[in-house]
Amino acid sequence: MHDLTIYVNFHGEGFLSHASCRSSLLSVEVARHRGFEIRVVAVMDRATTQTRLAVTGTAHRWDDILEYDFGDLGQVRRSVIEHSDTEFVGFLDGDDLFGSKWISHAMDVALRQADSNWVAHPRYAYYFHEDEFLSFNDRTVQPWDKKNFFFEHISSTSKSFDPRVLLFNNVFTSNHICPRQLLEQYQYKEVDATRGFGVEDWTWNALTTWSGVRHLSIADTVHLVRVKESGSLGKLNASLRLLPDLDLGRFRQLTVNPELDQPD
Repeated sequence: MHDLTIYVNFHGEGFLSHASCRSSLLSVEVARHRGFEIRVVAVMDRATTQTRLAVTGTAHRWDDILEYDFGDLGQVRRSVIEHSDTEFVGFLDGDDLFGSKWISHAMDVALRQADSNWVAHPRYAYYFHEDEFLSFNDRTVQPWDKKNFFFEHISSTSKSFDPRVLLFNNVFTSNHICPRQLLEQYQYKEVDATRGFGVEDWTWNALTTWSGVRHLSIADTVHLVRVKESGSLGKLNASLRLLPDLDLGRFRQLTVNPELDQPD
């Protein structure tokens, strides 16, 4: 039986998916070399023709390819969990890049956990804008005009982590590995545009964090996120004015470290 299934999600990435395919498969191979048994599955939801050709090309070796017609990432997440039979599950996005040791380092941490109440995230998230490189050598572009940036994921178990921040921002990227049992217990929600709710990863991160799930930041790992002007799920959510469907009942039951409210 495989230890882990990695699902790489695609929809309209087109030729950009080639680099993501290579990056995700490299991270899988590094982990397999360490002895981990891993299945890697490409997941296409209403994929464009160019994306489908890129993903199904002979240059990329998938253990399986799944196709859906949901047009909704939350529904895709739930469906692939029904497809999975491994103890651990991981999600990668089809337009991003991933540190080659991300999966192996995350699995090292996974095997040290005594329960299924945790999620592993890369330590750093680096956001790179698709047109940033066009101005890389342009001397008229000032440092404050740069669009690329990075931030560090803080473990929810850290004394400096404030769970209330999830009211205002999604502080964890969608690239994570966790027990399949956790994803069955806390299911992803679909977009409900009529009520103005969406942002499925933010919703899930808040739900699990406020329920006491440990979100762990894994040392020496990185998730490189491509910021696009078009075809971005984040920009689509913004254009529809969607907000995360936050469970405020769980939020009100939070116990917050009192040191966080002390003045500097």
